[in-house]
Amino acid sequence: SALSVFLGGSISAIANFTMIRIMFAGWTTNSPRGAQRAFYIGEILKVVVSVVLFIVVILFMSPAPAQLMIGFSASVMVYWVALLFSRPVMVTVR
Repeated sequence: SALSVFLGGSISAIANFTMIRIMFAGWTTNSPRGAQRAFYIGEILKVVVSVVLFIVVILFMSPAPAQLMIGFSASVMVYWVALLFSRPVMVTVR
């Protein structure tokens, strides 16, 4: 059903938003090591949030499993496709 696809896409979007909030928090910009740490913490939290949301949705909403995974997978693939068509950014240090 369409609701299952929407829920799958929403799980991916919420998990990615969690990662972005961690990565761009103020404490991450002090050093390269801080940025790396924020990336790792954000990625771990993204996986945890995804798993927790999948469990909550499956237990309380009874979605169609195939459509749920299709929505999640399509949402994740959007980022990969966007990377294929993006131009590299050149940063000049002065």
